Amino acid sequence: MFSFSLVFERVAFFQLWRCWLLQLMGFIFQCLSFVQCSTPSAPCDVAPFSVFSQMKVAAVLLLALVASSSVGVVRGQNAIMQKVLFDPASGALCNDGTPGGFYIEQNTSSNDWVIHLQGGYWCYDHASCLARQSSSPAMTGSGTWSPTIGLGGLFSTNATVNPVFATANKVMVGYCSSDSWIGAGMPNSTSLGWYFQGLAIIQELVNVLSDDQYGLTRPGSRVMYTGCSAGGQGVVLTVDRFRDMLPDHVQMWAFADAGWLMNETPLNPSWESLNTQLAGALTLWSGVVSPDCALAQPASPQLCLFSSIAVIYARTPMLIQAAQNDQFQLPYNIGHNPPYANNGAEKAYVAKVQNDFMNSMSRIYSPPHIAFSTGCWAHCLSLDNYSFSQIKISDTRGVLKSLSDTITEMATRDRGVSAIDTCDTWNCNPACPPEPPMIGSFDADPINQM
Repeated sequence: MFSFSLVFERVAFFQLWRCWLLQLMGFIFQCLSFVQCSTPSAPCDVAPFSVFSQMKVAAVLLLALVASSSVGVVRGQNAIMQKVLFDPASGALCNDGTPGGFYIEQNTSSNDWVIHLQGGYWCYDHASCLARQSSSPAMTGSGTWSPTIGLGGLFSTNATVNPVFATANKVMVGYCSSDSWIGAGMPNSTSLGWYFQGLAIIQELVNVLSDDQYGLTRPGSRVMYTGCSAGGQGVVLTVDRFRDMLPDHVQMWAFADAGWLMNETPLNPSWESLNTQLAGALTLWSGVVSPDCALAQPASPQLCLFSSIAVIYARTPMLIQAAQNDQFQLPYNIGHNPPYANNGAEKAYVAKVQNDFMNSMSRIYSPPHIAFSTGCWAHCLSLDNYSFSQIKISDTRGVLKSLSDTITEMATRDRGVSAIDTCDTWNCNPACPPEPPMIGSFDADPINQM
């Protein structure tokens, strides 16, 4: 039976593996203890898996540490952010009606801001929302959020890792609306009793941070609006709306990390496609998409949720990071985790998807957007120090650079330069972290079937 939980188990394992490599031992314990589906209580942006799966992960993590000893570890201080919840009267609510909120490490001497939309998939019908609430309650409500979280990469306070934003005010917005940040649904027959208030959470975030206590909109402010996975998709879908929430004097950049959702047909056409799933989700959420895109897709407005289509209608410049061997979309569409067969249908499908990713980057190869696309088996690259600063690609000028370099270039010039791997084989960039050991197939875990 196809299980979403083990699609994400693979992502979860890989992100946890990075945490173990890159963080101090005390933080390792926190990472293993609190990991859930990309929740504010977890220090890594990962997805739901059961207690049984966590035991399997723990068993192989030590093997991964030994096997990965050749990988260069980039040490650096992580931002430690404090929880802030919204006033419930604001209407910025999680699925279960508890208040949304954010985590912040404030630096009152800086006018720079990193505002990150957290990721972690979505729910698309009543059954999937109930399963999400049961397996990962912090994805549907704020009641179990931890007091603090810590992150590296774009959140690092080490200027070697993060040259532009090391001293910035850093904000992680908790993802508890399960709607790719575009929902406007109140509890009713359409939403099946759930709140889907992603847009209200973004609006209230700007309202709160604009207060004198924080100073988001004071003169000289510069904002990097970013997100990972479903949060990266949320950036693509809301970037113009967010820009319009800010005064003209605030300088803004946008960066969608692993938010490049593609409309691929599954390897087995009988499986439910993301297109079919999102058609129902858009109605459930009372989702709001670009008016221009909705006019262009009157019969299938859910197509406006696919980043490769939505980006056509986005007027605000963005940097988009998309791994060509994406840790979410390949397992989802093939039906199991790697390794994939080196011949036949699976090999052809992996090659097709990688080629589709490379070709789709052509939409953002020219102004106003830029792309960073590695040939690695990867997903988000901005939340750990190694992926952020050590995986490098030659850009269109032949300059070898990391994602950190690209962000530095974007923030210090009028526009950065795209960098897209063309090595076109599995996990082909020499800087890709070695693939961790396999941990089972989709039907291996009877405890957490969705």
